[in-house]
Amino acid sequence: GLNALAGVVMELQDCAFPLLTDVVATGDLNEGFKDADWCLLIGAVPRKDGMERKDLLGINGKIFIGNGGTLGPLSPLGHVSPKDWEQVMAVNVTANYRMIRSFDPLLQKSDAGRVVLMSSAASWKRSAYWGPYSVSKSAVDALGVTYAKETENTPVRVMMVNPGPIRTDMRASAMPGEDPLTLETPQDIAPHIVQLVSPSWTETGKVYDFPLRKVVDYHYPS
Repeated sequence: GLNALAGVVMELQDCAFPLLTDVVATGDLNEGFKDADWCLLIGAVPRKDGMERKDLLGINGKIFIGNGGTLGPLSPLGHVSPKDWEQVMAVNVTANYRMIRSFDPLLQKSDAGRVVLMSSAASWKRSAYWGPYSVSKSAVDALGVTYAKETENTPVRVMMVNPGPIRTDMRASAMPGEDPLTLETPQDIAPHIVQLVSPSWTETGKVYDFPLRKVVDYHYPS
């Protein structure tokens, strides 16, 4: 229940983060997302009896999945406002960079650090009118490959995922005339992502193509 969040609030306040001005503990989605420009949704193993903080960090610092994203405007580049452009880059690119930067020490100390970033066919198709989204996903791919190369001699493994057409609100916004019942669901792809973050996973710096159900080299055919 919400009582458990009181401990999380205390932990955040104890950390004295310089950019943290307030913490709102709520179970109301409307309240939680009100006036938010972008959000990070984080799940973690809770602290249990007998666990020290270092034990908790060791468990929760092993995996980072960058699943957040925003579509942005579908329009000619000349019609995209600087504000809309910057918001897409902030959510799709900068947020992932900041999370990697923050988690890097924990990931590299882990015996099986795993990073998964959500790519998209828009990254290499680069269709007209998809500029902000396509550019941001190309940048995410470059971010993932760069980090994979930097950590290739460590236990960290970094994978990108092309989910393909998935039944989400973002897909509905981009393709309003499409029948959502013809699409696969987030529940369909989730077990494949779990496999990518397992300690037994060995590939790095590549893309798991969900529609093809296989890992592909990063250089896609034209």
